[in-house]
Amino acid sequence: MAGIIKTTQREYRTTVAASAPAQRIIFNAMENKFPNVFQITNYGAQALFIGTLPTVSALKDFIISIPGGGGSAVYTDPSSLREMYLYSLSDANIIIKSWAADEVFSSDLYQTLATTIINSVLTSSVTLAAALPAGTNKIGVVDIENMPAIALSNVDIASLPELPAGDNNIGNVDVVTLPSIPAGNNNIGDVDVTTIAAGQVVKPGTAPNIYNITMTSANTEYSQALPAGCKKIFASIQDADTSVDLRFAFVTGKVATPTAPYYKYNGGVELIIDGLEIASGTLYFACSGAGKIMQIIAIA
Repeated sequence: MAGIIKTTQREYRTTVAASAPAQRIIFNAMENKFPNVFQITNYGAQALFIGTLPTVSALKDFIISIPGGGGSAVYTDPSSLREMYLYSLSDANIIIKSWAADEVFSSDLYQTLATTIINSVLTSSVTLAAALPAGTNKIGVVDIENMPAIALSNVDIASLPELPAGDNNIGNVDVVTLPSIPAGNNNIGDVDVTTIAAGQVVKPGTAPNIYNITMTSANTEYSQALPAGCKKIFASIQDADTSVDLRFAFVTGKVATPTAPYYKYNGGVELIIDGLEIASGTLYFACSGAGKIMQIIAIA
């Protein structure tokens, strides 16, 4: 009859501090199997909470809870476990017995071998029944997270191999001996906005200019010279009028009698031109209605 594999029985003893972060228990594979049957006894005064996540507590992520005062419970996980987390409301001594099983019968829990291995993370020594075979063998799992501090007093720095010849550095960037920056107006770690060349990234404008031009006659070309280095243009009819249309161009002869290319805009909408840098130029415009005033802001 299949069931618990008796030779895989192991016993783990540990102490869980009250309301501390969950205690991690790591299980070893025995006969190439990780345990999937666990009998847990709680000798603390209050409940113990068991889970498979480090966030287990009395409020979340626990699979089972075990009452204190010697309370015991059996937990099975068909997929087996490599680690378990324990959370307690009081200081508690805990005993966990584990087995690997193909099938689980409650009677099997009382027919196991008396093999006991104490595997607390904080155990100061382990006694082996026989010598390990020759080779690079290991016992169990090294729990790096809970290892005691390592003293480095016996590290013989003097006998370590020398660094190769040259200006070598260990563990830092040697800013002091970086190569010099080439001559000129160089910059480190910033964008030098003040010296960006024309045609690259547009520098912000600093000189706004406002113009008002009365368009006395309809469908007649009017113009306004733009300031040198103009970067942004706003143009619209004062007291916006949606009943008329505006036409714009940057060359003469396009807007009075509409002649492509030109740009047509409704008189109720403001024209905005941004992201440019005009060394010199003129804005030409006309309106389909008479007596309208064109207002322009040109920022250089």
